[in-house]
Amino acid sequence: MNETESNDRTRELADLPNINPFPLFKCDLVGHLRFMNVAAENLLAGLGVRRENASQIFPRDYREQIRSILSRESGIVSRLHEYRDRDLAFIFSPDPSRPECMILVDDVTEHRRADQKVRQYAAELDKRNRELRDTQAALVQAEKMASLGSLVAGVAHEINTPIGSINSNGDLMVRAMTKLRQRLAALPAEVQNDTELRRTLEVLENMAQVNQTACARVVKIVRSLRNFARLDEAEWKKVDLHEGLESTLALVHYELRNRIDVIRNYGEIPEIECSPSQLNQVFMNILVNAAHSIEGKGTITISTRCGNGEVIVSFADTGKGIDPSVLPKIFDPGFTTKGVGVGSGLGLAICYRIVTEHGGRIEVTPGEERGVTFSVYLPVHPSRKKPRRENPQTKPGRVGGS
Repeated sequence: MNETESNDRTRELADLPNINPFPLFKCDLVGHLRFMNVAAENLLAGLGVRRENASQIFPRDYREQIRSILSRESGIVSRLHEYRDRDLAFIFSPDPSRPECMILVDDVTEHRRADQKVRQYAAELDKRNRELRDTQAALVQAEKMASLGSLVAGVAHEINTPIGSINSNGDLMVRAMTKLRQRLAALPAEVQNDTELRRTLEVLENMAQVNQTACARVVKIVRSLRNFARLDEAEWKKVDLHEGLESTLALVHYELRNRIDVIRNYGEIPEIECSPSQLNQVFMNILVNAAHSIEGKGTITISTRCGNGEVIVSFADTGKGIDPSVLPKIFDPGFTTKGVGVGSGLGLAICYRIVTEHGGRIEVTPGEERGVTFSVYLPVHPSRKKPRRENPQTKPGRVGGS
């Protein structure tokens, strides 16, 4: 290589730092600035920093990093530092040709902002997906309730007519038995004392009483079905929640009988404006969940009270409990502690939606040792406007049951 070529090569090597598109600084062992390329000068100009004050944009510990690298105590070090609302990424590395530390700078503000926007978009997308799942669950449940309404209407229509006839015939039979008794009293003593005749009359009277009791039971069931669905009433009206609780208890009697005692601690509460069929659905879901959580015999205590313009309905069970880590998830659509094919995971999610749409809230309190208490807070005069969705309120810390 001749002298001219050697000089050209030297100039090329000298220009390499300036060709680098990233800002590059060089500092000596004590942190004094020895060099900066054109890109570094442009960066300082963009940040409004004078050349002699270039170290202002460096991380606070830049001198320690320089000493560590040049003393070979550490290798290449990267740092992220914020300066005047700009996010700057610094890479400290040794200069292979002289005892200086090279500091490469990259303005990653836009990248970080873009990353933040992506994260925000992902969070918004996740929120929309949750809302979509909630809406889907609500539509599924609405279809179920519509089917239930049709079923109740059909059952009521089909049962009312024949049960009316049976009930009327039962009354007629009772009156006929009474007349027979009266006629029998007017007959001779040997007829009155006929054992077979008296036994036959007693059997007929007992049958008439059993039929009346059975008819009353069927009428009560049909009334409970109609009260539960409230098919013949406006969607929103003032109702007594105690009536809805009793109708719901009649329908879930099969889940409770001979196994679970229901304790009623009813207080003085006013009528509230609500959708009774929807609140009855909330009561049913909570009661059925409580019944399923109780293994063997147990109790469910239903308490009602009023305070601060709200009616509070509480359901305390003596169930087996639930892991505290699971408790915050119980209102999530699709979540269930029951086995596959047993629970759909929609019941409590629907309960939460219905209560929040009434302007209320649900609080879940684990029991001292076992069980859990679901407390439904409902305003006496709710707003018809759908409230903003918030996280379900739980009181964690101990094991509960649902």
